[in-house]
This record gives sequence, structure tokens and C-alpha cells, in this order.
Amino acid sequence: MVARYEKNCERTKFWTAYPNALAYLGRKELAKIDAYTTHRKNLSELYDMHIETAHGKKLFTEDENEFLNGFRYPFLLNSHKIQKQFVKYMKTHNILVWTSWSGSNIAPKSVKLKNAMYKKWSCKAAEDIAKRIILLPNHMWMHTDEVMRICELINKFESKNA
Repeated sequence: MVARYEKNCERTKFWTAYPNALAYLGRKELAKIDAYTTHRKNLSELYDMHIETAHGKKLFTEDENEFLNGFRYPFLLNSHKIQKQFVKYMKTHNILVWTSWSGSNIAPKSVKLKNAMYKKWSCKAAEDIAKRIILLPNHMWMHTDEVMRICELINKFESKNA
């Protein structure tokens, strides 16, 4: 969890050590990082192969994908209106797509832009993308059949709203 003062860009002190219990848990998780990354990249490849787009596109080319860790699968819709329809459509099918990046160049949305020294309208392209981006689920506990179901729903959304 991120503390309110961190969201407000007011952090002045950083932790350099963790209590033993947290350090122990952290080391155990770090030992699994390669397996987590491989799983997420595999799910991302499924999305790449099975989404037929008309109203959206993946953000990265195949060459760029090799540098990504697969932690997020960003999907860019063609307009803010379509993005809102898409999120609503997926919710009706019990699929949560992440919009934590949507609508703000600084994430999470609750960050005070002034404290982050970001001036509104200083990067129109990024602000446009922020209104249209969503993140498809690709967490550690997802199975390939769930990704295939999401791809089918996306493709049905595409054909319904073409």
C-alpha cells in the first residue's frame, strides 16, 4: 500500500532496511521472480496472438516486447468513448481491466500533479493516451483458458461496435 504522503510526492525519508519478517518474505518472493516473469510474458504472448483489433491496439511491437517484464499488458483503445464502453462491457462479463493509468499522466490518479511538478497540457500526446489506455489482466494466478476467454470477449466487443 502506498501512503498518502507518498502519493502526494512528499516523501523525504526512504527505508533502506526491512524488519526480519518482511526481509524473509521479500527474499522468498524474489526467488520466484523469474517464474513470475515467464508466466506473465506467456500470457502477454497469448493476448498478442489472439486479439483481433479494430478499436484498439497493443502498445509495443514484437521487438520492444523482449525488453518488457510482462508486469502489465497495456492496450490502447482508439478513443476515450470506446475505452469507457470497453471497461463497462468487460465488467458485465466479470472481467476487471485496470484503468489506474487512465486519465492521468502520473499514476495513481490521486497523486497531486502540482507536487509531482507536472504541468497540465505540457504533454498532449501522453495525456491523450492516458484517456484511452487500459491494462488487461495477466496476474500470476491466471490460466491460459482465462486469457482465451478475455480475447474472445475483446473480439466480440470489436465486432459489436465496429
